[in-house]
Amino acid sequence: MPSILALPIRVDLAPLLKQVEGQVPLSPPSIETWAEVRGRPRTYFRFNLIREPLSVRVKDAQVSVRVVANFGMDVALRTLGNRFTVVGSCGRNPEPPRRVLLDLRTDLGVLPGWGLDLRQTAFEVTPLNTCEVTFLGFDITDQVTAGMKENLRAGADLLGRLVRENALARQKAQEAWAQISQPIELGKDLYLLFQPRRVRLAPLATQGRTLVITPEIEAQPRLVLGPRPQVEARPLPDLEVNASPKPGFRLRVEAD
Repeated sequence: MPSILALPIRVDLAPLLKQVEGQVPLSPPSIETWAEVRGRPRTYFRFNLIREPLSVRVKDAQVSVRVVANFGMDVALRTLGNRFTVVGSCGRNPEPPRRVLLDLRTDLGVLPGWGLDLRQTAFEVTPLNTCEVTFLGFDITDQVTAGMKENLRAGADLLGRLVRENALARQKAQEAWAQISQPIELGKDLYLLFQPRRVRLAPLATQGRTLVITPEIEAQPRLVLGPRPQVEARPLPDLEVNASPKPGFRLRVEAD
């Protein structure tokens, strides 16, 4: 009967997340620069925006990167001579800054070739307090936050690249595959052969900012009496993603 050896592999995401925090600017490059309001000729806005520290949450196979940004804004009409006359503002001194929450969610996955993958799935912008300029008649929060959204997306792209370049999963699986491919001496002239055949992936899990990947190696164990058997080395096969486990003996070993 086929048996399953589960090998939990822990990938610490904290160092990768620290690199992302350092790469996402505190402010977008377009602050305090007049830009035309979409759909409103001769109507311009400028803003100042600074983000708070990134908040990263890892749960199951999803990574959520959230950040609160504080901003103030002026709205102006452009007059003759390229002059701007401010006709409204919010979040400027002495008022407290306006705040907006940006939430980027990505899904973690493992590729058949043992590489990790990270794909962006959703991006939400939620105003925490409103910035109303009455005569505009619509919300320009998206325009104000566009630069920070791009910065956050770039940070997620960097995290995705760092995750894809992380070779720990394949390295540990290769070590385990090589070890259990060798005969294990149980006593005089008695050997256990696991005879691994294939590898599939159990559901991803997380412990804080640590991703737990659990390859499950299907083996056909047998006992051999006599001299140490000669075993032909077999390369680590591709990972079978979303394969269903079969009943049989199960053994769990830990790897960090």
